[in-house]
Amino acid sequence: MTTREYTSQGWIDGDVMCHYGVTVDIKGNPPTTGVLSNNDIEYLDDETMDGIDLDWETWLKDFEEENGREPTDDERDEAADCGQSSTYLIGDWTEEQGEYHPVDGAKGFSAIVGESTTQVVLSKTTTKAAMCSPCYPGQADVGSDGSVVCYTLPTDLIGSHPRDAYNTTLNTWFERDRAHVELRDKFDQTIVEWRDDAVQEAIDDGFLKASDLHTSAIEYANAHNL
Repeated sequence: MTTREYTSQGWIDGDVMCHYGVTVDIKGNPPTTGVLSNNDIEYLDDETMDGIDLDWETWLKDFEEENGREPTDDERDEAADCGQSSTYLIGDWTEEQGEYHPVDGAKGFSAIVGESTTQVVLSKTTTKAAMCSPCYPGQADVGSDGSVVCYTLPTDLIGSHPRDAYNTTLNTWFERDRAHVELRDKFDQTIVEWRDDAVQEAIDDGFLKASDLHTSAIEYANAHNL
């Protein structure tokens, strides 16, 4: 029997939490929605070009209901020049009776792109993170340090930003003749790692500095475009 612990965000009861009114399974059964800053997604523009423009589809629907016909090419061009959409669906989606639903498809993820953030509602890729602010109830802040399993985007879509101490962490483990040095990104994915004899070889070769493993691992990753 577990004891419910109440927090400023809601409560935690074993592997289940209530985050601003939304129940979340901490262990990821299923994973919760992950939220990323659009600035952290290198190839986001490429995806939105192929995505579903919800604002545009809303305009088309409203136009046809008001006018009883489809817009002409000139009317479409005029509407397109009026502004830029702020909401896109990218990845795998299916439409049923005028509503879109995420599906397990070829791209491996389903996400909603807003003006400043992207919410990953389904994905074959997961990570662990802390929960978001009240603006995103029941959703996790991808890239933060936490234990809640959430969806995230594939690493090839996120891209490779220059590594630094802010967007990486270093995991190390030393015991007798065993050693492990691993540089991970803010999405908890391995960038580069050395094990056992390779650790000492990297130090001897000047790739790693025993006095500052984190900084030297970052320099190695950036030098090799990892």
